[in-house]
Amino acid sequence: MFIKKDYKERLKKFGSGKEWEGAFELLRMPITFKEMFQGKTWALMWSTYALFDPSYQNYESFGFFIDVGNGYTTIIPCLYLNYAMIYPESVNHLLLATVVIASYWQMLYGTIIYFLSFFFNKRYEGHNRVSIFLFVGTTNGVWMIFPALAIYAAYSILQDGDLRVFSA
Repeated sequence: MFIKKDYKERLKKFGSGKEWEGAFELLRMPITFKEMFQGKTWALMWSTYALFDPSYQNYESFGFFIDVGNGYTTIIPCLYLNYAMIYPESVNHLLLATVVIASYWQMLYGTIIYFLSFFFNKRYEGHNRVSIFLFVGTTNGVWMIFPALAIYAAYSILQDGDLRVFSA
């Protein structure tokens, strides 16, 4: 509900062509170390993103729930992947590659469906093409590029039976 309320306030201030000002205000906002770990701080990112796509303030939308769902369902895989980066010799490469493929396919798939939903529902209306490309395209594009690279790396691990894909 905080996101919905904050979005309405941001829309009054930054709607009608001033969405970038809202994004830059968020990026320039000073935060304390403690605030980095508070949900309210991260919720501001959602309410600001909603200036470009209002589905992010609608807790009944796919865009909202794919991110919430990914946030909850990737905690354990991410902990395992972080452990594997620190102690690569102590993990099973088959399990590692399998977890990577499953986790990153979920992220890639969710982003593809989000893009389809964004364009099918014409959420780009009212924004110019450059803003949509730069804001929606690049912020979500990384969730296609990096998961695809991770899936490729996992496939290489399965094919080679080792971590050679990461060698220089």
